[in-house]
Amino acid sequence: MDPHDPIDALDPLDSQEEGRTESARRVEIDDLKRVMSNKAGRRFVADMLKRSAVDASSFDLNPHAMAFKEGVKWLGQRIIDDLKTHCPDRYIEMLKESLEHDRSDDRSARRA
Repeated sequence: MDPHDPIDALDPLDSQEEGRTESARRVEIDDLKRVMSNKAGRRFVADMLKRSAVDASSFDLNPHAMAFKEGVKWLGQRIIDDLKTHCPDRYIEMLKESLEHDRSDDRSARRA
């Protein structure tokens, strides 16, 4: 990262990753794989990703609210990137389980 290049300052991941050791990153990836290895962990991650609203607009007339939404969205996107890179099969499994769960919720709501 060039300290004089303003474009480099736009990607906070680059500056964060440079300061971390490779072993710390390996532990983080192993933790993610462990969480994704069981249904409860995948359900938890799916809920966090829904809350991060990665597919929703961050627009808000209040610039502070919009900046906050973008920060939450950035974190969700980073998790998705890690999932796709390090445990893509579990990511797909999580998406299927989440879809099934949403469908069962819809059926329950219609019955009530």
